[in-house]
Amino acid sequence: MSAIRVSGAIFSGAFFGVLARWLIVSLLPDDILWPIFSINIAGSFLLGWFNGRMNRSPRWWNSSAHARLFFTTGMLGGFTTYSTFALDVLGLATDQLLWGIGFAAAQLILGVGAAVAGLIVGEKGGRR
Repeated sequence: MSAIRVSGAIFSGAFFGVLARWLIVSLLPDDILWPIFSINIAGSFLLGWFNGRMNRSPRWWNSSAHARLFFTTGMLGGFTTYSTFALDVLGLATDQLLWGIGFAAAQLILGVGAAVAGLIVGEKGGRR
């Protein structure tokens, strides 16, 4: 796998992921935190689901390494955002420490739970 092909797969996937995130966030009011929260939870579920599906049927959905990099590292990596999450938590914690800690804990716990749920659904759901 050449570095140029790997970079191309990741870059093109990231383009679509970032574009999807931007569209979702731009359609909602600026004063709420829930779009990024929801995007991160949905991205965690989709990453778990994709990996579960690939574990179940490795030949499903063009299972080449480039396809995996496109969808996981590129698209879902671009769709979700840790840096915005961190900035949101910092903004909340500056004014209300407990609210910031609760927001961070909820997002981490729900993100891991969504990834586990996606993995289970991906491994058990659908046809082979």
